[in-house]
Amino acid sequence: MNNLEKQRLFVKGQIAFHKERAEVFSKNNFRKNKHLETAKNFEELLQYLESTSKQALPKGQLVLSLTPDDLEGLPEELVAELSISSADKAEFVVLSVLEKNGGIMSLDQIMVNYYRETGDIPTRPAMTNRVYRLGQKNLVKSVPGKKGVYYLTSLISDKEIAELVGANFKENIETEQNARLA
Repeated sequence: MNNLEKQRLFVKGQIAFHKERAEVFSKNNFRKNKHLETAKNFEELLQYLESTSKQALPKGQLVLSLTPDDLEGLPEELVAELSISSADKAEFVVLSVLEKNGGIMSLDQIMVNYYRETGDIPTRPAMTNRVYRLGQKNLVKSVPGKKGVYYLTSLISDKEIAELVGANFKENIETEQNARLA
């Protein structure tokens, strides 16, 4: 998870906390208003962070697909006019599940959380296909040396994955590849 994303998650948590506290102190106008004011300040900070997070893509990396963040706050009339298929909506759920769970999960964990989110029972091939499509869009990557484990590229950098998996993850991949060839 990159530093900017960590800050966004922190700010979102603070907004939720202060709105909750405002409800708790609904009978004490002074405290309620202080919490609402603080929540408003955090909302403004979040807007600023989100506006600065639209960084230029590295050369040669063009993203033409929409993400759930792109649709956030749009009127339903506009969303209805966009070419968003049911497969895209299912991919949005997968992205949401990954984001809610720290950005890294196994395929099994994704399937379980997908079911909890939608009530639909996904098949392994269908879920593998969804994750593959997200990989083609450069939104999700497979963790090197870990079969069936994926991470969100918007939350976790390749460097952080290398640290999580271990400094010798390249050696693990080479060992696995050599074992398959033998």
